[in-house]
Amino acid sequence: MDAGPAAVAVIAGLVALAAALAFAIRRVMRECERLRVEHERLRAVVDRVPSLVAYLDADGRYRVTNAQFQRLLNVDGAAAIGRTVPEVLGDAGWALIGPHLRAALAGEARRFERVREVDGREVHLQTDYLPDRAPDGRVRGVCALAVDVSELKKAQLAAQRDREQLVAITDNLPALVARIDLDERYTFANAQFASQIGLDPAAMIGRTVRELRPEFYDTVLGPHVQAALRGEARSFEGSRVLDGRTQHYRIDYIPDRGADGAVRGCFSLTIDLTATREAERASVRSEERLRRITDSLPVVISYLDAGQRLRFANRTLGEWFGVPVPALIGRTMAEIVGPALYAERRPYIERALAGERVEFEMEAEAGGVRRVTQTTIVPDIDEQGRVCGLYSLNTDVTPLKTVERRLQALARSDPLTGLPNRLHYDERLAEALARQQRSGNGLALMFLDIDRFKRVNDELGHAAGDAVLREFARRLRDVVRLTDLVARLAGDEFVVLLEGLHSDAEPQFVARKVLAQFQAPFDVDGRALEVTTSVGIAYHAAGAGTVAPSALLARADEALYRAKQAGRNTFRLA
Repeated sequence: MDAGPAAVAVIAGLVALAAALAFAIRRVMRECERLRVEHERLRAVVDRVPSLVAYLDADGRYRVTNAQFQRLLNVDGAAAIGRTVPEVLGDAGWALIGPHLRAALAGEARRFERVREVDGREVHLQTDYLPDRAPDGRVRGVCALAVDVSELKKAQLAAQRDREQLVAITDNLPALVARIDLDERYTFANAQFASQIGLDPAAMIGRTVRELRPEFYDTVLGPHVQAALRGEARSFEGSRVLDGRTQHYRIDYIPDRGADGAVRGCFSLTIDLTATREAERASVRSEERLRRITDSLPVVISYLDAGQRLRFANRTLGEWFGVPVPALIGRTMAEIVGPALYAERRPYIERALAGERVEFEMEAEAGGVRRVTQTTIVPDIDEQGRVCGLYSLNTDVTPLKTVERRLQALARSDPLTGLPNRLHYDERLAEALARQQRSGNGLALMFLDIDRFKRVNDELGHAAGDAVLREFARRLRDVVRLTDLVARLAGDEFVVLLEGLHSDAEPQFVARKVLAQFQAPFDVDGRALEVTTSVGIAYHAAGAGTVAPSALLARADEALYRAKQAGRNTFRLA
């Protein structure tokens, strides 16, 4: 039987209702899914936060915990849900947290710190309890956030230690140290303010420079402080009379800049220079005395730095070189003495720069005067063993050397004839034998004496004998080469040393010339005397081996004896 219109309408309404209900259910399901995704997303975010996050309801029961809850409190976060703090953390935990939680549930935000051991290390947790209020203002729970501030604590402790250390250092510095802000107020002052100028450092804080130092502000301090606060470093020196004594000081104002470079104040450093200035004056007086002393000495006193530049010299150096000393300061030794003389001195200077004390003599010309100088160079060695420079003392020993050379000449020459004496002969013969070994040439020693010389002395006197000896020496010297040695050994004994020979014929040729040289009579006080000589020759050929000087002279003496036996006025070859 057909349904009536009313029934159809009801059925249609039910269908529409079912459709609407299905749509609503799908929408609710989508919303639930969205909320689930949002919840998971929020949970992921909360679990990744490097801090403990929790939520406690109005009954003080945990409703939310994140991953850091278990790590930092060593408690299973999931197991804590629905449980109270005493149940989760025990009586000890509740004794610490309970007052703060009760205050937060009463509507008061709380922050506190606690220390726990996590993973074997001490962790400082900074915990905030923040009331969660409903729209009507009722507290419905507490949000808990615990942050690991261990590194911050370490930094704070380090900063505190640094500050304490800085205060200790500044309080023990022999200087006034302070900081001034942009309003010219002191924000720090060390203890030296009390001991040096009678200001209490604690009472200085917050007061301006003008208030504390009115007598100096306008004329001395103010302009420099203001310049430093504009970013300009200032430094100046001054003096004042304190307790009847002049005090010298130096003040530095250094801008204090922030990370952005902006000036946020300035530091002041005041140093007492009184002792330094007194020491400088004493040093100047001492240096002046030293300068007067060194300038009065007839020696050159100088100092070279490690680069061989002159840094100090007394007046004598300028007198020697004919140049004012200030014009020489800073110049190198090579520039002062010239390349030739420097080349001679350089080995000694380099030895001294290597740390050796050096002494030497040198003859050179300076300022148009030739001098023989004795030089002593002493290295200036610091505590680390480094040579910082050289002290030099130069003494003019020219007069001494002149006398010494004269004495040496007298000691090496015959005063009657002017010929080399026995000492000189011994030196020259030894040198000649050494040269022969290198040159490969022969040499000969001629030994001569005056025939019947004793008769001259006996009949005419020693004055006539001396005249004969002098003339004999002159003629003997004239007949040989300039390079040949003619020496008087003793009495009427003479020797001639011939070098560079190739055979024994050469000394025999010279002997004949010598004999011929004495054929002419000697003029002694207007009286003509017949004077002859006898000659003995010892020839030492090249390649004949070594021979002792005494042996060579003995051979020449033996040949002279044979010439005497042959009737005198002749020569014989050994």
